Amino acid sequence: MRLFLSLGWGVLLLELRRRDPDRVLGWAVAASGPDSLVLRASSRWGLVSTLTFTCRDDTLSFATAIRFRNRLGRAIWWPAAPIHRLSVPLLLRWAARRNGECPA
Repeated sequence: MRLFLSLGWGVLLLELRRRDPDRVLGWAVAASGPDSLVLRASSRWGLVSTLTFTCRDDTLSFATAIRFRNRLGRAIWWPAAPIHRLSVPLLLRWAARRNGECPA
C-alpha cells in the first residue's frame, strides 16, 4: 500500500519529509484534534494538496483540496484526479478492514 501511495505522490512531485517524526508519511500536520487531522504537502509542479480526515460516530470522512499555484499544477492534476477519485475509496475501505473502527 505504501508503495502505491509513494508512486502517486512521486509522480506529483510532492515535497515530503519522510524521516520527520512530526509528519505523517512525510505530510506536514497542518491541524489536528481529537477527531480530525489535516495534512498538507506542496508539489514542485505548483500545487498544494490538503487532506482532511474526520472521525465521528464510527464514520471516517475524507476530503482532498487542491490549490493550483500555476497552470502546470492544474495540467498535472487533471490526469491524476480520476485515479485519485477511484483509489481513495478503495484505500479507505482497505484501511478500515485492516484497522477496525475510528478511535473513540
